[in-house]
Amino acid sequence: MKKIGIKLLHDDEAEGSIKIAPGFTDNSIIFQLDSLQDWIGDLQTLYNSKMDEFKEYAESLNKNNEGN
Repeated sequence: MKKIGIKLLHDDEAEGSIKIAPGFTDNSIIFQLDSLQDWIGDLQTLYNSKMDEFKEYAESLNKNNEGN
């Protein structure tokens, strides 16, 4: 198994991008599509988890501000 097919990058302004490893496109299109679908699913799961964390954080801020 190759360890890296794409790299997920971010800068100090929270702008994200991807970098595709040269060997990734040497694989069949079905392989590429399957890998991309898996990564998208994993990223969507991570995004949803972080969004839940953010909502909890925002709710705690609102509760703290209600007491002022």
